[in-house]
Amino acid sequence: MSYAENTVTNTQTMAQKDLAPEIKNQRNFLTSTLRLKSPSGVKIYNINVANPTGKIDELGQAIAVYVDATDHAFYRCQVIGYLDTAKAWIESCDIESTGDGWITANGNTNSSNLSHELSDVVNPAGWDTWEESTNTSSIFSKEYCNSGLGADTSMRAKFSGLLSGPVDITEILGQDYKSKWWFDSTFL
Repeated sequence: MSYAENTVTNTQTMAQKDLAPEIKNQRNFLTSTLRLKSPSGVKIYNINVANPTGKIDELGQAIAVYVDATDHAFYRCQVIGYLDTAKAWIESCDIESTGDGWITANGNTNSSNLSHELSDVVNPAGWDTWEESTNTSSIFSKEYCNSGLGADTSMRAKFSGLLSGPVDITEILGQDYKSKWWFDSTFL
């Protein structure tokens, strides 16, 4: 099961620089190719979404997918953009950045990613400081069973480490995840 056979690609090249400067609110939302503001969630199947604008140094982000709540799921999709932020279940999908890319726990104090194939483009520290005043005192980042040229953890940031085993799916999705409307067991 792969997005490779998808016949739909929703593309928009819009960044915050394209918005009028007097627009002060929801700037990320307004640049998004796919905007999801559903408090009850959404399931997305077989679509590719792209905002290939790339990094904009002034008035920045160009977002492919904007998700504003939990209970969203993406199946067999491809997402390409400079910055994508979501709290969502993503299965049989690729997320591709047109610039530097991260998989992290947005808005949370920890990021416990399961195994990934990491290329040599990964910063050896596993972390990149976005601004000089970055406070890392409450950051917790763990890896499990990564492979590839970027998987060497010997130079990782002091707040990172290795998990001794995989994180159980119920720790991420809750004990009742199989009964949630957005869960599709076809993909597990």
